[in-house]
Amino acid sequence: MAIRVNRYRSLIVFIFVSVGAVLNVIIFSTDRNLKQNPCSRFFLASVVGSCIALFSSLPTRFSSSFGLDLTVKYDIPCKFYMITLLGSLSFSVLSIALVSIERWLASCIKSRTLLLCSNQTSTRGAYSEINSLCLYLGDLIHLTLYNIAPTRSMLIFGLLSLRNIQQHRRRIANVTIGQIDRNARRSQRQQSTLTILTLIQVCSITMCNSPADTHKSYSSLTEYMYKSP
Repeated sequence: MAIRVNRYRSLIVFIFVSVGAVLNVIIFSTDRNLKQNPCSRFFLASVVGSCIALFSSLPTRFSSSFGLDLTVKYDIPCKFYMITLLGSLSFSVLSIALVSIERWLASCIKSRTLLLCSNQTSTRGAYSEINSLCLYLGDLIHLTLYNIAPTRSMLIFGLLSLRNIQQHRRRIANVTIGQIDRNARRSQRQQSTLTILTLIQVCSITMCNSPADTHKSYSSLTEYMYKSP
């Protein structure tokens, strides 16, 4: 009974999540207004990483319910599966971390800081992120890339972005609504929507990764310690 539930649950999750992931890829890659925003490239990179993790993990679970999982019987498919899964998950989470940094840069008032928030900078950040994943060597690096570094940077730059937004609101409190044209309103709404989307993903990733972060840290620190059976 449990095998059947796991089988059909994986299939249902795979169908619905695949549709959502494909729609996200289409939106972030075709929408002209979003493509003008640098953080859209990071969102697109995160969605692509999530798609790779999705298409490599859920079919394996579904096939394992029929006893056809090659990762259990052979070492090479198992290693390839783990590298692909963990690498894509780390890539996706690091992309959201770069989104939080970009949102902080976009909310800053200084012009020099705003110059860092560009499409060229976002492309360089995505490529450097891929190069950093090539150094993926073990549990400690996976703990740093997937749990510690992304969640900490998300929280720090998320709080800094909120502080900058509050400062912006205080400065424009005396400006009337009629003095703002439609293009400025549309741009402001888009920036607010992207910031809210980033904060939601930061909170969800932080809550989901905290148990794994704690467990992985405890396992790494107590690896060579005697544990009672």
